[in-house]
Amino acid sequence: MTTLHLPDEIIISNVQIKHNMPSFNTESISLKTRSRDRGLHRIEGSFDVSIQGLKAQKAWTAFMLKLRGRYNTFYLDLPMHFKSDIYRNPTLASPANIGANTINLGGLFTEISAGSCFTMLNDPKTYFVVDDVTRDGVVEIYPTLMKEQLDTSPVEFVAPKITCRLDDQIPTIDYSENGLLVETTINFIEAI
Repeated sequence: MTTLHLPDEIIISNVQIKHNMPSFNTESISLKTRSRDRGLHRIEGSFDVSIQGLKAQKAWTAFMLKLRGRYNTFYLDLPMHFKSDIYRNPTLASPANIGANTINLGGLFTEISAGSCFTMLNDPKTYFVVDDVTRDGVVEIYPTLMKEQLDTSPVEFVAPKITCRLDDQIPTIDYSENGLLVETTINFIEAI
C-alpha cells in the first residue's frame, strides 16, 4: 500500500466534510434514553475536481490508476479551515500513550484555536483540539490517540494533511467541452 499526492494541475472545489462519530443509543418503553460515546471518529467527505489541458487529464488518469480503487491512500491538503495560523509547529513535552485524550505541548508561541486539526508522526489519523490553547501545557484532544508518540515529536498544526481512501471502487469521470474539460466528484473516507 502506498500513499500518493494529488496532481498539482487539478482544481479542487465544493469540499464537503462530515465527522462520523458513532455512539450507542438505547430507548426504553417509557421513552427514557441512554447514550454512550464510543470514542470513535472518522472524517468522510467529497470534493469536485476540474481539470483542463491534456497533460493534466493524463496526470489525473495516472493518479486514479495508481490508487487501484480503494487499495492505496492519498493525502488531501485542505487550505483555510484545516490549517492553523501558527508559524511553527509545537512538540510534545512528554510521551503520549495510546488512548490518551490529552497531550502535553511545548514550544508553543502563539494561540491555537479550538477545532484546529493536527497530525502526528507515523499516524495517519487526524486529531482535533477541543479547547483554545494559549500556552504550553496539557491540551485536550479528540479522538483519543491511536498510536504511541515519543516526547519531542513534532505536532503538525501548520499544514496537516488528511490521509484518505476512495469511498467507492469505481470513480466516474465526466468529459465535457469535447474532452477539453474533465470533471469528477471524489467521495472519500479517512484512512486510519
